[in-house]
Order: sequence, then C-alpha cells, then structure tokens
Amino acid sequence: MKTKLYNLRFIVITTCIFLLTFLPNGFTQDAINNSTFSYQEASIQANLTGMQPQILQIDHYNDNSGIAIVRIARLNYIDDFNNACYEQRLLLRVIQANGSVIKINYENTTEIQDINYCDNYNSGKTPLGIYPLFDQYILVTYTHATNTSNTTTYTDRGMVFDWGGNILSNENGTFSLLQNGTIPLAQNAIDYLATACATLDNGYALIYTNRTLKTSAANFSYTGIYAIMLYYNSSITSQSLVLYQSINQDITFSNLYCFIDFVNIGYSCIAYADTTAASSTTSTLDSFYMRIRFLSSGTVMSLDIFSPSNNEYFLDIEPLPLGGYAVINNASNTLNLYDEDAKLFSYNFSLKHISGAFDVLQNNTALVAQNEMPTSWNILLIDLPKLSRYDMVMIINSKYCFGCDSSEVITLDVFSCTFNDPGGQYYIQMDNSFVMDGAYNEPIFGIDSNVWIFQTENITSSKRNANKQGDTRGTLRLTILGSQHFKELNGSGKHAFFDTLINNLTFMIPTEKGRLRSDENYQLDTSNILISLSISEANDTEKLTAADIKDNLHQLITNKAFTCISTKTVTDFLDENYGFQQAQGIGEKYRKLIIIVIMVYITLCLLSSILNFKLKSKNFEAISSETFKLGLVIPHFVFLILFVVYNSNDIQVLHLPSVLFLSIPMFINFCIVIYAIYKGINDPIIGENFKEWIIKYKGLVAMFIILATTDYEYLTILKDGPIFTKILCQDERFNSLSIFNKFKHIFGNAIIWGTIIDIFF
Repeated sequence: MKTKLYNLRFIVITTCIFLLTFLPNGFTQDAINNSTFSYQEASIQANLTGMQPQILQIDHYNDNSGIAIVRIARLNYIDDFNNACYEQRLLLRVIQANGSVIKINYENTTEIQDINYCDNYNSGKTPLGIYPLFDQYILVTYTHATNTSNTTTYTDRGMVFDWGGNILSNENGTFSLLQNGTIPLAQNAIDYLATACATLDNGYALIYTNRTLKTSAANFSYTGIYAIMLYYNSSITSQSLVLYQSINQDITFSNLYCFIDFVNIGYSCIAYADTTAASSTTSTLDSFYMRIRFLSSGTVMSLDIFSPSNNEYFLDIEPLPLGGYAVINNASNTLNLYDEDAKLFSYNFSLKHISGAFDVLQNNTALVAQNEMPTSWNILLIDLPKLSRYDMVMIINSKYCFGCDSSEVITLDVFSCTFNDPGGQYYIQMDNSFVMDGAYNEPIFGIDSNVWIFQTENITSSKRNANKQGDTRGTLRLTILGSQHFKELNGSGKHAFFDTLINNLTFMIPTEKGRLRSDENYQLDTSNILISLSISEANDTEKLTAADIKDNLHQLITNKAFTCISTKTVTDFLDENYGFQQAQGIGEKYRKLIIIVIMVYITLCLLSSILNFKLKSKNFEAISSETFKLGLVIPHFVFLILFVVYNSNDIQVLHLPSVLFLSIPMFINFCIVIYAIYKGINDPIIGENFKEWIIKYKGLVAMFIILATTDYEYLTILKDGPIFTKILCQDERFNSLSIFNKFKHIFGNAIIWGTIIDIFF
C-alpha cells in the first residue's frame, strides 16, 4: 500500500535542530568531548627545508554533510620582511564524513605563481583563498602577474576544482565583473578598514571604517563604521549606512569582523579599537571591542562595548551557530570562547599552532589545527557548548505569509509525490530569506540540508500486491515549443529524445530502471505532439506499483513549476496542462455509447420482429431490413469521414493510407454504379426502356449514384426496396416479369462486385 501523505503538513519553526555528528570513523574520543583526527602524509616531499606539513586553512561545506577542506603546506623559508613562504604547490585535502581523505595536488607554478605562497603578516592578507562551494566543487582564488616584481601587473584570478583535481573553470581564470563602485571616504581620511560578508538575500554587505583628523577647515574629527548593501542581480549601489559615528574622539580601528547574526535578526560586526585618553601630563591607550548589531535597512539594533581580559588581541573571531564566539588569542595562541554577553567561558584548549587555522561547523563543532608531526598533521574536534538562549522563536511576517496559522508557525502543504519512496530517507531544506521576520521584515535563516531528516514508512509485499493493477499504458503531451523541437529532430535525434526522457523521469519519480518504456510512437494532437509511455507493474523486489508511478508522474508534470520536471530541458517540454493520460481501450472509452447503441439495436430488432409477426407484411419486413441497413451504413460513412478529417493527421504515417482507404472504395463504387447504368442502357432487351426510366427519375437516380459511391449497400436498397420496386412495377415499361428481373439482375451484378471490393477495403 502506498504511504498516504496527501494531507501531510510541516510546521516550520525557526528553532533549528543541529546534528552533533562529524567524521565518525577514524577518531578517538576522550572524556572532555573532543576527538583527534590524524593523517599521514608522504614522507618525501620536494621542499627546501624538509619541514613537517602545516595546516594553513580549514573550511567546510555549508550543507551539513560533515565534509571539510584542509589546505596544508611545508615551510620553505622566512623572507626579509618576516613573511613565511611555503613550498610552491597547492595541497588540498578533502576530509569526508567517513574519515577518508581525498588528496588534491596542483603544481603549476606558471598559473599560481610564487607570490601566492608567501603570507603577508603586515597586511594580514593571504594571497591564496580556498572556498568550498557545493557538491564536489572548490573555488581557489589567487593573484597572477605578468611581472611578479611589479605590483601594478597583479590581477585577481580563480579556478574551480572538483575532488578529482580537475579544473572546471576558464583557462585564464578571470572573474566576471558583476558590480563595481567606490567607497565614499571623507576628506582628510587617514585610515580605513574594509570587509565584506554575505547576506541572507544572496547579496553582500560591504562594511568599512573611516577616520579623519581636525584641520583648519574642519574644527572636528570623527571616526565611523559604515555599510553598503550590494543586492543580488542589481547594478545600483546603495547609499552608505551609518552604523557608528563618533566626533572628536581619537579612535583607531585595527580589526573588523562581520557576519550574519546566528542568534538575532540581521548582521553583526565586531571591531577592535584603540582610543587615547589624554590628560595634562599623560596619555593612556585603552583597547576595547565594539559589537554592532544592525539590519539590512541600516537600523542599529544594539551597540555593545566590552574589554577582553588582559587586553587580549584576537587573531580571528568566528561566530558560533548556537551563540557566542570562538576566538584565537594572538598572544597565547589559545582558543577561547565568549558568550553573547562577551564573557569569557571556562572552556579553553591550548592551541600551539602559529597559523591559528580553525573552523566551526554548523553543528557547533570546532576543528582546530594541532601540533604537526614530521610526516603527519592533526585536527582536534571539540563539541562546543551552547552559549546563548537559542530557543527563541522569531515572529514571522504574516503580511506576505500565505497559510500561516499564527505569526510563529508556517504550515506548508506538500505534494503527495514528494515522499513517495517507502522506507526512504528524506530531509527538509529551506532557503535563507524564505521566511521573513514579522517585526522588521528581515530575512531569517533557512534550514540546511541533512539537518531535518526523517524516514517514510516501509510497505509489505502483501500490501503492494493488493494495489497491483497490471502494466499501464498512456500518453504524454509536449508543449508547443517542445513539439516544434521534436519535429525538427531526425530519426536518431528522436530516439535520443526518448532515451533522455525515460532516464530523466526514472530518476525524478524515482523508480527502478526499466520500469518506464516507450515504443517511440507519437501522434499529433492539434498543434501538440503526443508520445507513448508504458509503466511495467512491480515485481516482488520493486516498491512502487504501476498505479503509484502513474499518479506520481501525473502530479510531477501538472505541477512542474514546483517540481524537478522543469529542471531538465527534455522533461520541461512536457505539457503541465495534460500530465500523464492513461490509455483507455475502446470498450472502456466508449462503454456508455456502445451500451446505448446495443440497447437501441436490440430494441429495434425486437420491435421489428413483433410487428412483422403481428402484421405479417412482406413490405414491412423489407422496409425494416432496409432501415437497419441504413442505420449501419450511414454512421459507418460519417465516422470514416470524421476520422480522416480530424484524426488521420495524428499519426503522420497513417494519414495517406487513411485517405486512400476512403477514396479508393468510393471511386470503385462510383465506377461500378456507372458501369451498371451503362450496361442497363445498352442492354438489348431493356435498354431503351431503362434509358427512358432514368431520364424520368433522374433526380432519384442521381441521389442513389452519390449514395452508392459511399457504400454499395445502397444498391441493395435500390434493388430490393419496396418503394423502388413499386415504382418499377407501376411503370408500363417494366410490367413484364422478365424485364423486371433483368433490371434486378443488372444491379445484382453491381452488388456482387461491390461486395468483393469491400472485402479488401
């Protein structure tokens, strides 16, 4: 029995559930909820110093798959500017959820040149950037120069790798310019910082600081933090938004971190600042952190000032999905945790690694680079605690919410074909900004993949067998555009079209391979092409019955704007107004009409028999017989004409044969009738009389010539019908019995020839 999910509704609350699983195999767990992952590199590597491999960067895919990308390198030397320079190779390691590691090595120094392998600690910038995208794709950004000694020739480039090490981007690695502009710094600006973060509506926020000094023209100075919102697919740059501004205070910002706020609505920025408090005799330098929470409209929700213990200077700050912040202390090389109130949490792990590489997964697990061995590297995994009240429910904007029972709950109806695999595992994924905050109309976080997971009920063989109805045949209709495309294909192209369609539908339903078939026949339905499709019934090892697949396919097509049908070119050609129409047999399709015709025919036969028995009249019997003939002959010809006119074009190869099967018998019947009349006129016995009779009843004869052309049975009516026999008998030219029989003999021969022709047509 099919799992019944027709009225299934999902209540989506913005409190997300996070799984606490990552890399389960290959780890050792101790009492303080942390694990260590170790990987052995090859012992011999081409580098100048023979140093151990170091972890320079850790980043993860944002799909809750538990897959992380690690960049490793070996130190070659320290240059004259105290910058660390590494071996000139890009070494990436993909750590999968099962603990296995995929190695990606790129050694083309012509493309990724030596300038990318030295860190610039003075500017805080690293030329090489690693960004996990989705699926098995990794974006690598780097600097390329025509002259590495001339910084004016430096350009930004990028390439996309897959896990096999294949480069999928353009050869020159250049970026496509989407939008550009100028940061509006004030006059007399002496320093600024700039950073960017993604927004929940697929855009970017550019946040920057700006500081000016007093001049003779301006008797004041100010320091500020500003934001420019860059909206997706927009060429217009919005005005700067003021997030913070202070006048006549000597504040210098040296670090700026911005990100989407996991706990509250909108975005957060944390800036490290120094201020000088001067007195008449001394000046004191104070350091503090400033946290600004703001909306995309520029509204500042809160501004908090806090000072870390011992005036610690953070190397990096990472917001935690469950609230709080993970930071690396530059002085002590330790990982510290701060809650939402900027209080140091007593959850501290020693981090003895100069690069400070670490990452925080969406399940609140920290990946921290550890001490390396001569030929191996290690990652410490820490299950971080919850540092905020993350159970608050956001208020949903009901103005644009259809199907909301309240301002805190969304109810969504789901197609019954969505969860159609008995015993299958599914997860619910929701895009960012799918739901908007009710108070501020601000985008809210969605639900990532592999977070909300559930399994459908399995089905027993007995229930499945009870729902079996045998193989199902039917038709699909192409859209106007799809029909035009199909007509332009040659024979091999049409065959490939059917193959692609079957493969795509098998994957989308989904069902077992081989369950869907097509004999590749097609026909025209007005201006649309109809194509055939058959569904085989399930055997004991297959889950869905043919009836289930038929219903799922029909719903997928009729709702293709919301289903995967619209994602492929071939399946998108399917007409959503038609869906999948099951083919009906003639008996099933015209059952009512057939029953009515049979009942009428039986009634007339019974009525005729009763009247014949009562009246005992030969004329009535003959009239009844001819009436029944007309009742069969006329509909036969009418339906044949209708078929040729309206349906013969449905299948192009049958159009010409249909026309021939209609016209050839008519032409032959016409020739037989004309020949019979010609023979009668030239008969030595009745010729003259027959000619005069035709002239006298020329209207009646012309009518029967036309009718006999459509069907020879009209000749039998002319030969045996009482009304025509009476006309002949009343005519003095045919009052002789031998002449009368001669007339009937002429038309009898025509009837015989018509019968013979009818056998073949």
